Amino acid sequence: MIHIEFIGISGSGKTIFSDKLESHLIKKYDNYFLSKRNARYILNKSTKSLLLRTFFNIIPNIVIEKILFYTFKNLKHIPNIIIEKPLCYILNCSRQKLKGFLKFITNDKKLTYFLLRSNEYRMMDRSSKILVLRRFFNTMAKYQTIKDYPDTEIMIFDELFYQRVINIFVIINKLKININKENVYEYLYLVPKPHLVIVIKSNIEICKNRMYKRGMMPLRIKNKDDDTINIFLEKCNMCINIIIEWMQKNDVPFILIDNDGELEYSFKELVNKLLSNKIINIKNRLNR
Repeated sequence: MIHIEFIGISGSGKTIFSDKLESHLIKKYDNYFLSKRNARYILNKSTKSLLLRTFFNIIPNIVIEKILFYTFKNLKHIPNIIIEKPLCYILNCSRQKLKGFLKFITNDKKLTYFLLRSNEYRMMDRSSKILVLRRFFNTMAKYQTIKDYPDTEIMIFDELFYQRVINIFVIINKLKININKENVYEYLYLVPKPHLVIVIKSNIEICKNRMYKRGMMPLRIKNKDDDTINIFLEKCNMCINIIIEWMQKNDVPFILIDNDGELEYSFKELVNKLLSNKIINIKNRLNR
């Protein structure tokens, strides 16, 4: 699977741009692109995704970290038969499904260790930890499931691993703490490298007005005061700039789009940049 990621702060227009781009490219290259609707269908059928939701819904929040950490740390040293029955009971699943789940969680061991051991994660309050865990593992399930799907050629994600930098490193209960660039770099080295990143940049005030207008604030800043929202968005913007810097140093292809003006003009700019610089190359790779 070739994957394209969108990144940007809340209200920058990631979802609108990704939806419009998906519609445009599927019409033009329908043999290459998998729609979000099809992706959701695949995910709904996925054992991994189902077990993931069951895992977080059944196990009490207070012990999620301990069970996850213990499982990752000892999986190779514990015979499956010892943990098989308890996990089947907890997850309410068959032995066959359990094997798929265990295979899944061993694939991202380094990334999981990084998250659970990071200072940023430890500084979060309990609700933030649970939110990050849910989003992080759902992201891995989404990526792994689509990646394993044999008919998928190219998939556009409006939020994936690079966007999760904001969830991990912008700590809502510790907003005054500076973002550790080296830790962000370490995380980016561990996550799957995208074939292309589309960065949607927009002024913070414009983003905030868009969120107020649509009546949808990110969960972490919902019902927060204006100063907190401003600081949060500024820190998110810092994360995006660190990602851009890292991509420049590590030869990750990216396109930067300014979305402060008219949407149609910005989208036309995106399509022109994409088709002239990237899509042809991707098409050639698929035809080899």
